[in-house]
Order: sequence, then C-alpha cells, then structure tokens
Amino acid sequence: MKNWIIIFSLFAMSCETILEVDVPTIPEKPVLYASFSSLNLFHKIDLTMSRPLVNNSTSAEFDQVQNAVVEVIGNGKTYSFSYSEEGYKNSAPFDLNPGETYTITAKLATGEIVSSQQKMLFAPANLSVFIDSSESDWGSQYNLEMKWNDNPNEVNFYRVEAFSSFDDDTTQIFIPQEFFDDTKANNGVFQLKTELFAFIYDENGKRDDFELFVVVSQVSEEHYNYGITLQNYNPQNPFSEPKPLPNNVEGGLGMFTLSGARIEKIR
Repeated sequence: MKNWIIIFSLFAMSCETILEVDVPTIPEKPVLYASFSSLNLFHKIDLTMSRPLVNNSTSAEFDQVQNAVVEVIGNGKTYSFSYSEEGYKNSAPFDLNPGETYTITAKLATGEIVSSQQKMLFAPANLSVFIDSSESDWGSQYNLEMKWNDNPNEVNFYRVEAFSSFDDDTTQIFIPQEFFDDTKANNGVFQLKTELFAFIYDENGKRDDFELFVVVSQVSEEHYNYGITLQNYNPQNPFSEPKPLPNNVEGGLGMFTLSGARIEKIR
C-alpha cells in the first residue's frame, strides 16, 4: 500500500508541473485558390492569408486579402479581377480556350506576389448519359451510365459532379465518387456507372418540379490529386490524420485549376 501511495503522489506532482515553452511563430503566407471551368464566363478567385495552428488567433476565420492587384493573362489578353465580399471576380466575361496557357498573378500591398500557370484542357468529347430511375416516398434514385471519348495516348483525369436546380437555387448532390483516372478506359472510351439520390421538399411537402444535371470535366493531375486528398480526409473523424494539400502556387500556398467541362440535363 505504501508503494502505491508514493507512486500516485509522484504522478500527481508531475501532472501539476507547469512548463513554460517558447513556441515559435510561423509566418502567415498568402493563399490563392481558383478553379475555372469552361462552362463559365465569370470566374472567382479566393485570396486569403494562412492561419498556422501555433499562432495566437482571435478568430476561426481566414483573413481576406482585399487590396491586391489580381490579373489573369491568357489568349493574348489581360483580364483584371476586383475584390468583393465573395472574392475577386472579373468585370468583363471571357472564354477559356482549350490548349491555351493562362497565368494568374496577385500582387499584395506588402509587395508579395503569388502566381500560378495552367493549360486549359479540352472538354470530354461525345458525352452520352443513359438513365434508369426509380421512385420512392423519399425521392428519386438515378442510376447513370456515362460514356465519353478518352485519348489512349495520354493519361487523363476526370471529375463527375451532379446538381439540382429549384426556384433559381442550385445545390450540389452527393455522388459516391467524383474524381477518376482513365486506367479503366477501354479502346478510347471511358465508361462509368454511378448513382445519385435527389429529392426536394418545401413547406408543402415533396416537390417534383426540379431539374437535375451532371457535369463531366477533364481535370489536370494536380486537380485530381487535390480532390482525392480532400476526399480521403475526414475532419469529423478524430482519428483522421491531417495531410498537406497539393500546392501549385509560387510565392504562397494554394491551387489554380482549369477544367474543360460538359453539362448534361438528366431531368
């Protein structure tokens, strides 16, 4: 009994010991994120400052960089972006031409410059979607079989998304997997089977007058790796280990992607 008391008292004393440790401050870095699609004429760029975990912070929000000079150069032209609460947006519409290289630069008031360069990809050719749906009290299940051309002489990467539209409100719909490589392509054709579940309710109950779309995009390998990393990390799981995100921005952190996309209405 005496030995147990000694051990416990030593353990208790060690728990009450307060150690003062100097934790180094990690400099904040500019973070640029932009994902442009060929389906859009207006594009958005997010520009914030990083928030290292060891630094003292009074807020969980990332600080927006509001007074930077942000431009995109491509197709022989320079497109200016101006700041709004939703991020930096271009004031004049512009197309993204497949095969053209686009460079994004952001010059901060501090003199720091972040930049990235990407080539615009072609949208998947000859996209076809075959649908088999079933109804239930909860909504509609759509079983989709999609096909599109795949260049067998290149390693290609794709993203598949689904959206519902109702009363001018567009919402992304969960599908089991978004990002794919073309290892399963056969004879120049990529085939994919997937399913999605869609339903719309309002104060009057179930609604059937909504639209449903799928978007198939060709993405870069960097975009693919970025998406897979986010997909595999679950911040709600306390045993999930954080992973560094892929980065293709010089002078800071972040990701700049260009994707050629096609949209298909299925409902």
